[in-house]
Amino acid sequence: MSFDVQTEGRVMTIQITGAFDYTLYSRFKRIFEIAPDDMQYILDMGQVDHIDSSGMGMLLVLKESTDGQQERVKLIHTPLTIRAILERVQMHHQVLIQ
Repeated sequence: MSFDVQTEGRVMTIQITGAFDYTLYSRFKRIFEIAPDDMQYILDMGQVDHIDSSGMGMLLVLKESTDGQQERVKLIHTPLTIRAILERVQMHHQVLIQ
């Protein structure tokens, strides 16, 4: 349960490893609180093995930080098991999932 952040221009890539859960909340939130308002976010979910309701909540908080612009939050390399969970709760209507 960790993440690595890389920023290039107005695109921030966050690579998450392990569980995407409440243990990451305060550090995750700090990332986008200090980012410019027009930042685009790419979350590399390739190494995520678990997501709970707190992780899903963090995705919604991140989307809200973009003024609700779905196209500015993209999940990439999402494992099928994680994707199925996100689709079950209709998260694909909130953020782009690849």
